[in-house]
Amino acid sequence: MTDYTAIVFDSLLLERTPADTSLACRSHEAALLMIDEHGQVSISTRTYDGDAGTPAAEWHRRTLTYHLADAQGGARALDIARLKTDLADGGRLAILIDRIRAGHSVEWDGSNHVGRLTEDAQDAESELRDLINDDAYASTVEVWDAGIWLIGNNSDQEVLRELGLTTSATDEDIAASVASLKNEIKLQGIVVAGDLEGVIREVIARVREDEV
Repeated sequence: MTDYTAIVFDSLLLERTPADTSLACRSHEAALLMIDEHGQVSISTRTYDGDAGTPAAEWHRRTLTYHLADAQGGARALDIARLKTDLADGGRLAILIDRIRAGHSVEWDGSNHVGRLTEDAQDAESELRDLINDDAYASTVEVWDAGIWLIGNNSDQEVLRELGLTTSATDEDIAASVASLKNEIKLQGIVVAGDLEGVIREVIARVREDEV
């Protein structure tokens, strides 16, 4: 049996454009579990925008790809702890991946090199798909867009007052504010997607324009 926990990121946040879910999705990220023709196993992210086709290696099943979660309906995080548990030696995912790898081969079919699975590997693949169905590895932690979380219904001036910043704030002032916000986010037990520093700088720029 194999321990696959090394392929898991310390954290993985999937985002959507635009972040506002009341607007039509232009692109979104997805997390994929992948097994290539050499038996290498990885977790990767991919951005879907409606134009990209399926890579040839995946189309011909030389590389096997399994959908873990996506942000089409809004930003979300992966449940890293659960993934590591199930990818550890003897874990539910690890056992199934071992069976798939053992039964996955690449053959020439007369036109292309294509992936084949033995009967046991097919059974394992079916079990794996059932296991990851319905975004089983998507975290239930609440995910907020940085701008929405920081600003909400407040005016830009109110945001700066709350942060204790002015339009003359230095880089050090802004960095300290971001550090404080990250501590607050941790205490709230949520995830904030996006660039907090960038949002603060945009707020400062708008207030400066209003003061002219």
